[in-house]
Amino acid sequence: MNQKLKKTIIFVTHDQDIARFAERQIKLKDGLIIEDSLSRRSNL
Repeated sequence: MNQKLKKTIIFVTHDQDIARFAERQIKLKDGLIIEDSLSRRSNL
């Protein structure tokens, strides 16, 4: 959806089952980025 509409969607979760739906994940610890990765998920 975001690629078709050229919009960025940001959501925050602590639930890895929900996070796996994201195309990209940025993980923070103590306010600092500790990981920035693209998901291996298939297109839903």
